[in-house]
Amino acid sequence: MLLPRINRYYHGAKQGLPRVPHNHSRVRRQRKTPSFQFDKRAQAKGLNINIIQLTYAGLDPYENPVYSETVKTVKAFVKLVGQEKANPAGIVEHGKALFIVSLTTVVLKDDYEISYGGERWRILAVNPKRSHLEILAERKIEKETKVG
Repeated sequence: MLLPRINRYYHGAKQGLPRVPHNHSRVRRQRKTPSFQFDKRAQAKGLNINIIQLTYAGLDPYENPVYSETVKTVKAFVKLVGQEKANPAGIVEHGKALFIVSLTTVVLKDDYEISYGGERWRILAVNPKRSHLEILAERKIEKETKVG
């Protein structure tokens, strides 16, 4: 019986298995995609934001549109963008924010809003990247109602 060259000098080579060099291994490693890496990091360190889908439900007695809301909580990273050049320092009246969410999150510019930090944010743009979605949003300013 001919022994493989690797095992020629091994005593008891009939019982041993030949070594297979690493580069000839047929087992392929699964590559981790950038979106997988982002999802893992977002689950560990991301903040909870609510993505709200608005669905038209009809008109109220005063002929104003009424929407029903479906809320989904996702993990995301948030970068607040202030406009301190136009306003005094420290005051952000019409703030913008960049929300970075997973690629698996369904978000459209129309009919969706974001709730974060007790504020509502109107979506201005959705930019898909290789590993995540970047959502540019503007803070909605609610009209103050005078009681009395």
